[in-house]
Amino acid sequence: MIIGYAQVNTIIADIEGNMKKALDALKGCVNDGAEIVVFPELFITGYPPKDLIYRRDLIEANVLAAAKMVEWSKEFGVVIIFGYIEPNPTDGEKNFFNAVIAARDGEIVNKRRKTTLPTYDVFNEDRYFQAGDPDKDIIPFEHKGVQIGVLNCEEVWNDPKLWKDRLYTHEPVYEMISRMEGHVGEKLLIVVNASPFRLFPESVQAQRRKIMELHCARHKVGCLYVNQVGYNDDVGFDGYSFAMNNRGEIIMQAQPFREEVSTYDTAAPKLPQKLLDIPWQQMAVTAMQCGIRDYVNKLGITGPMVIGLSGGIDSALVAFLAVTALGPKRVIGVGMPSEFSSDHSKDDARQLARKLGIRFALQPILPPHQTIRNALDSINAQLFEANEEQLFGRLVRDCGSVEDSGVTDENIQARIRGVYLMGLANYYNGMVLSTGNKSEMAVGYCTIYGDMCGGLAVISDLMKTKVFDICRWINENMRDEVIPWNTINKPPSAELRPGQTDQETLPPYETLDEILMRFVELGHYPEQIVADMCGYDAVMQYRMKTIDNVHPQGRDLTKDVYWVCQTVVRNEFKRKQAPTGLKLTNKLFKAGWEYPIVHKMPTHGVTKQVTGATAPFAEKGN
Repeated sequence: MIIGYAQVNTIIADIEGNMKKALDALKGCVNDGAEIVVFPELFITGYPPKDLIYRRDLIEANVLAAAKMVEWSKEFGVVIIFGYIEPNPTDGEKNFFNAVIAARDGEIVNKRRKTTLPTYDVFNEDRYFQAGDPDKDIIPFEHKGVQIGVLNCEEVWNDPKLWKDRLYTHEPVYEMISRMEGHVGEKLLIVVNASPFRLFPESVQAQRRKIMELHCARHKVGCLYVNQVGYNDDVGFDGYSFAMNNRGEIIMQAQPFREEVSTYDTAAPKLPQKLLDIPWQQMAVTAMQCGIRDYVNKLGITGPMVIGLSGGIDSALVAFLAVTALGPKRVIGVGMPSEFSSDHSKDDARQLARKLGIRFALQPILPPHQTIRNALDSINAQLFEANEEQLFGRLVRDCGSVEDSGVTDENIQARIRGVYLMGLANYYNGMVLSTGNKSEMAVGYCTIYGDMCGGLAVISDLMKTKVFDICRWINENMRDEVIPWNTINKPPSAELRPGQTDQETLPPYETLDEILMRFVELGHYPEQIVADMCGYDAVMQYRMKTIDNVHPQGRDLTKDVYWVCQTVVRNEFKRKQAPTGLKLTNKLFKAGWEYPIVHKMPTHGVTKQVTGATAPFAEKGN
């Protein structure tokens, strides 16, 4: 049997555009002899529609489009399998089902209502959908002697042999297979998906294939796994659709982050294919290029992307990604040196712009910086008349406390740069791409309305060590050096005060990122992290001392752990005001990480009793 698959990039609520993609895909697959054509989960509306689902006009248009696709099954003489939103006619329950239709000869031959609704990470399906009834909805259908079971994304993940803690009480795959028993001919599972991309801490792509390999080999059934592709806001879908035979061997695989409409023959003898061996750095680059391109183009932004080029590694990577995603004509680089910026940073920024072929301007920030300092000194003199000290020396308050103005002065410089960039973006109808990485965002090493301003935070889900790794990979795999090696090799610095380096404030990035991986990505609690990284003795010793106001200066690893965890929690208010990022991990801030700003969750207290070297720090978080 020849089956077509439409790994397509939809726009949420663009039903007209999505239906045009459907029609083009149908024509292409039919021309190639397809007997069945499969589209992804919630194909008609795009996934996830979020609260747009409450728009009656969207739902009505979605129902009409579904009826049209049913008609097309007769017009084109194929079985069409696709996802849509089905209104729920039952009073007193959720208003909608996440449904899949199999249409043949202008009629619905199989309708599947999703029975397992994910409500974790970026998913919130239980907010919108009523779960289907397994007894009524997990029913196969037959086509030309082939028994076909349609499953919807999450339904293939609830396997008792794969997960210790399962979220659902029934197993849709087992139930579907049990209803295929007695069928003598070929059996096939078709899985429609909107399965988000994740690269860290482990690849979700590999997990999908492992799961389906186990299902196929255990139940002696083939499968086709069709996944959505493209970014919708912060959530990316990698595609990477595939087919397996009844031994769990891959016989077809689509490219990641690329629209692909094609066919394959389930009966044709094929040698098993090896998994596409794509370096993680390449996958990360491809994902972020797709994210930039989709975000900008789906929003209809016609102007240039404006990027502050500091000569540092973060802005260099963002500029490279923007140019390779959109082309050099759609990117502007602006160098905004402070009085503390080094000559080599300015040179590195110029060299990068020249290598990328983008327009570049250099505008020092010292004149407005001095103007603002003078103005704030004047305001301070009016507010505190008895105070002869200027603001930009030491600030003496009424209560008698004394504060250093250094951080204030650094933030002013960052905000001046933000004004420059936003002004250009406004004038040219473009958008600022912010350049902060996940390590900085986690601990608040960034400035609200300064380096955080922009429309898209491209690398905000990429830790600093990964930024270095990717930049090295880019240089090593491009024909010419793109990112100046000096940018990669020099100590990171904001250059907002004399001789400043990041490691004056932060632990070494290798240490910081290890702690963040455990605390943010894996959900480990601080004492567990200390025990894992420093040993149980460090926990016991640390309990004998105060842990208030710990700071990484002094480079005590135990203190670093507690300081990092405390600082992550304290800076939630900053992250709430950051631009949307591109999801690469299971804990993108905002999408997958939902902490309240104000709370009293301890990040330093005793959460486990340590009794010795065998103390049970076995939990691995979420």
